[in-house]
Amino acid sequence: MEIIHLKKQEDSLASYSESFISHCVSGEFRFDIKNTLRNLGTRSICYYKNNLLVSHVYSNRVHKINLLTGKISWFDHHNKTVRHILACNNEIITASWDGSVGVTDFDTLNLRLRLTELSMGRCPHIDIASESGEIYSYTYDSDKDPERFSNTIRAWSLQNGSLKNTTLLNGYHLGSRRAGSCIFLKNHLYSVSNSGNFEIIDCTTNRIQKIFCHEDLGSVLAIGSPDKETIVFGGTTGTLYKYNIRDNSLTSLKGHDYIIQSLAYCRDRDLLISIDSGGILNIWRLPEFELVSSTSVFYNYLWTIAIVNDLVLTGGDQGEIWIYDIKEPDKITLKGKMVLFDEAYSLIPTDSGEFFSTDPSKIQVIRKESNTPENSRHTDYLLISQNNYRVVHDLFKINPENQVPTPGNTNLMLQLPEKSKIQ
Repeated sequence: MEIIHLKKQEDSLASYSESFISHCVSGEFRFDIKNTLRNLGTRSICYYKNNLLVSHVYSNRVHKINLLTGKISWFDHHNKTVRHILACNNEIITASWDGSVGVTDFDTLNLRLRLTELSMGRCPHIDIASESGEIYSYTYDSDKDPERFSNTIRAWSLQNGSLKNTTLLNGYHLGSRRAGSCIFLKNHLYSVSNSGNFEIIDCTTNRIQKIFCHEDLGSVLAIGSPDKETIVFGGTTGTLYKYNIRDNSLTSLKGHDYIIQSLAYCRDRDLLISIDSGGILNIWRLPEFELVSSTSVFYNYLWTIAIVNDLVLTGGDQGEIWIYDIKEPDKITLKGKMVLFDEAYSLIPTDSGEFFSTDPSKIQVIRKESNTPENSRHTDYLLISQNNYRVVHDLFKINPENQVPTPGNTNLMLQLPEKSKIQ
């Protein structure tokens, strides 16, 4: 009698297990980050060679996530927040609030150069002139010298780190919220700040050729046309400005209700992506500046944006990196989110019965109907069986068979278990 009773219990458990798993896959359950965990905030995102480079609001760490292998690595070369990340020539260029620019080897993550001098204040932005091998840093030097009232652009040699030129910008910058950036294009530097100045600098003579003054001129720039004849920048009241290099004309368009925080240009599609501090993401078709679509990114204070193939990645103070598909720009679609921690990350696709995490202990199973955590006996099994790295390849459209192996990246970081029924 006792043996029969145990056999019935086993059959019942197996039946319940299969039912639970099928409900999860069919959409009754979802995965999410545990509510008690605090992530690092997202300050800058850069995509380079199938890798994401991410810096953070509440940390000086820079993470490198290899989307092909799943490996996460990092470096802590700066003493304070890294505000901006770029990559070129197999090196990572970082601008930090500690008043320095770092040049780090992409493969080893060893620091090769630190660019700074005693008078250099916080550095919110950098740009690279790859043809001439120069790095341009934009800094708030009044941090170090109270008598200074303007910001500074320095030109550094990417080869040996020597300081080549220094340009003192115009305008009064000792406000409570300072912001500014610069870009290099056709032997000229284009600089904008919330001092209200848009300045054009000849890199041969190091002289300021032209200044546009307007109290709303903002702090972020983007190259806005495939022929590289247009500069686009954002204003502090949500206005987009377009500067035509050929005829020196400056036109404007009201694009947001809040401060425009970042711009990105999708060169293959003639699209401009803009985000603001109110959590709005807009897609514009160029050169007409036609608003194609708009979405609210969960009322997030957004800081940064990056384009990866047909995907837009954006993040801010709340920390999640939200991932949108813009293959059809008029139908922008949320595809998932990525969350980073000190030594781990998780990717959770939208409406999927699977996820990927380098630390599954940070994931919880949620019952959709009640939006409450599921604490049944089989949740641990789900966190193992549904942790699948293929969701990363699928979301970012990476085919491992078409990739050329690089040193140290020949194998997946994790060997995840095959799906199987509970026995």
